[in-house]
Amino acid sequence: EVLAHMPEFINPDTTTAYSYHIKVGPEEDINPYLKKSKEPYPLIWLTYPFIETHKINKVECKNISFVIAVKGNSTKLLDDRFDDVYVNRLMPMFSTFKHVIEKANIIKTTNEYDVVKFPNYTKKDKNATIDIWDAIKVTFDCVVDDKCLILKI
Repeated sequence: EVLAHMPEFINPDTTTAYSYHIKVGPEEDINPYLKKSKEPYPLIWLTYPFIETHKINKVECKNISFVIAVKGNSTKLLDDRFDDVYVNRLMPMFSTFKHVIEKANIIKTTNEYDVVKFPNYTKKDKNATIDIWDAIKVTFDCVVDDKCLILKI
């Protein structure tokens, strides 16, 4: 619900606006989603599993992880595309993601985010994605309150 309020991403090269594709599920669900989607990027994927501790009027989430991904380009070396992909795209996407999370009145974080960069992200096993991604994985703890969402953007 909170991430539905993400503003569109503006491609710095073309000034084209792109809506985020926000999905939830285990990594095994990624390929079926990619196969049925014509243009699934930029993608924000909440990965399962994560730990939830339910308390009165709130849920504490531990090690909740989101993958923010754009379609990669395996023909260029990372040095050749780092500024374009990470500096101009993925890190600004992460900043927007973090801003929306922190401005939502129902989510409280410690303001500590573990960010792992995955250039040419793909796996060489049965869960391999059919596309090559440049991605970041963002992991953090948060508390989600049981009240109506109000964004203070």
